Amino acid sequence: MTSEATHTFRRLASDDIALVEAWLAERHVAKWFRDHGEVVADARADIGGAGGHPMLMLLAGVPVGFVAARPLTGAGPSACRVETYGTMALTFFIGVTAALGAGHGARFVGQLAAGLLEAGCPRVIASPDARNISAIGCLGRANFKPAGMVDLPRGRGLKMARTE
Repeated sequence: MTSEATHTFRRLASDDIALVEAWLAERHVAKWFRDHGEVVADARADIGGAGGHPMLMLLAGVPVGFVAARPLTGAGPSACRVETYGTMALTFFIGVTAALGAGHGARFVGQLAAGLLEAGCPRVIASPDARNISAIGCLGRANFKPAGMVDLPRGRGLKMARTE
């Protein structure tokens, strides 16, 4: 079975919010996502049509993580710096502990970024905490390149970008 067949996405529904909240409380996620309320509020707004694309990451049909692709407008803390119109910013995490360390995050993020770029998005970025070596490694394996340090509400972040 190919990676694409086992690593799929499903649009987040209101019924999924409790699962995302439970994952945000997991120690390996909570360490990097201190403001759970912001992630959940953004996901709820995007379910309602605010412009983002919140999804569950499914491994062989089973939810194991969360990813949101949001258009970057060049304003607000998530924008980091002014970006090319159409740039999409990713927020992601693997919530299921048993799915960690097996390369699933890189496959999910890489697959999503490739699809966004193929659909015409000029650039996909993510800005994990600069101390989060797991997320930085995941993005690197998904063909993202370092694009500078950024100031985020939660501290310093390493902006990573993919354009192809």
